[in-house]
Amino acid sequence: MTSLQRILICVGLLFAVSLAPVPVVAQVNIEARRTGAAQHTWSHQVGLNGGLRAGSVDRRDVGIDLHSTYDSPSRHWLAVLDAEIGWQNGARYSNQGLVHMRFGQAVSERLGVEVFMQLDHARQRRLLRRSLIGGGIRWQWVQDLFVGSGLMVEAEKHDLPRLARHAARTRHTRSTNYLSGRVGVGKGELVFTTYVQPRFTRINDVRTLLDARLAAPLSDRASLSVNLRLRHDSKPVDGVEELDLKLSVGASFTL
Repeated sequence: MTSLQRILICVGLLFAVSLAPVPVVAQVNIEARRTGAAQHTWSHQVGLNGGLRAGSVDRRDVGIDLHSTYDSPSRHWLAVLDAEIGWQNGARYSNQGLVHMRFGQAVSERLGVEVFMQLDHARQRRLLRRSLIGGGIRWQWVQDLFVGSGLMVEAEKHDLPRLARHAARTRHTRSTNYLSGRVGVGKGELVFTTYVQPRFTRINDVRTLLDARLAAPLSDRASLSVNLRLRHDSKPVDGVEELDLKLSVGASFTL
């Protein structure tokens, strides 16, 4: 059995797991969207993912991911549009979207600075609107493994009942720290980004986010992937669980 066949078997097994009724969270996997090009290069990619479950629960999920990147030895641009809609027993239960933009500039061979902004919403987490802006540093720890640290200011608006303990509108400053990288798996690769984002004025208010993708190439411009998205919020709003998790299967195409 070849390494690629092992990857595809894992994809099939995880696809079966992904049909379980779990909620979704949007987050940006930075490394999955870097081309690593040594020359001035634009890259555009379209990703599709979905899930289906029938029987006692009739559930369908459809998602799309569009992103463009510009890579050079000293500079990186990233723009992402991510959206998903879900239905359960004929009623829409999930509606989320995300727009993320990021610019990176190399300072030395291993150190760079980044600035970013993001707009998103997630109906299943009662999040009507979230906007953030921030910046920080990115350091190459070892080959294909990077550490980032910085600050961000975020403003959120939630759909909450009148007597909720959590404020419907908030504005906080958080430290944002991430570990990202890629690991070869046969002819494919595993790419991931993990964030830890504590709030400055309330250190026990921490958000931990993970986005990982195991991809197997189908051709030079197409690949099949298993995607894991996880979010843990130590201080969620009323009526929302601390942990969100989703496994899905998708395909991506480079234009």
